[in-house]
Parts: sequence; structure tokens; C-alpha cells
Amino acid sequence: MTRQTATKLNAATSQARGAHKARRIDTGRAVIAGAGGRLGRLASAGARQVAENPITAALGAATIGAGIALLLPVTRREAEVLGPLADTLEDVARGATESAIDIGRQEVKELAQTAIAGVGGAMVESMLAGDTATGGKS
Repeated sequence: MTRQTATKLNAATSQARGAHKARRIDTGRAVIAGAGGRLGRLASAGARQVAENPITAALGAATIGAGIALLLPVTRREAEVLGPLADTLEDVARGATESAIDIGRQEVKELAQTAIAGVGGAMVESMLAGDTATGGKS
């Protein structure tokens, strides 16, 4: 390769890299601009929902706050004051959770049985329809 060819090749490579970098920067700017627009629309929609449903928004905020509070460690004072109440609430919550799980299992079991019966019935009907079409001969 001649020196002149190598120089042209280096120049073309540098130009291609520059163009590629410029496209990446333009793409990045477009993504940021699009995200900013979506974020603005999301904030507007959120503000509209809060204005239309303030009680729901307050309950949602309280729920989020309670969830965050559950993640924080219990202080010694909280343990002293709320100890017996916390144990009672834990027992009630555990019982409610177990009941919900049992109800869910029963519902899934019933749905599964219904689905199996439906599939089995469809298979029998299909086989009977085949027998009818062939005159009872397989």
C-alpha cells in the first residue's frame, strides 16, 4: 500500500468515525427529547388523575408510605410501644394470607378441573364426530 493510499484510507476512516459519532449523538439527543416529552405527558396525566380522584391518590400515597415504612428497621421505642399490637397484627395478617392462598388454590383447582373437562369433552365429541362421519367404522 502506498503512502498516499494509506493517508486517504486514514482520512476516510476518520470521517466515517466522525459521522458515526455524530449519528450517535443525534440519536441520543432524540431519545432524551422523546423521553422528556413522555415524562411531561406522564406528569400531566398523573396530575389529572390526582385532581379527578384525590381520595384514591391519598390512599395510594399512604400505601406507598406504609410499604416504605415496613422496609425500615424497627426502633427500640416502637418495639416497646407496639410490641403486643404488632404480634396481634402479624397473626391476623398471616391468617388472612393463608386464607387467601387457600381460596386461590381452590379457585385454580376448580378452573383446572373445568378446563380438563372441557378438553376431554371436546376430544370425545371430536372422536364421536369422526365415527359419525365414517359410519362408525374406524
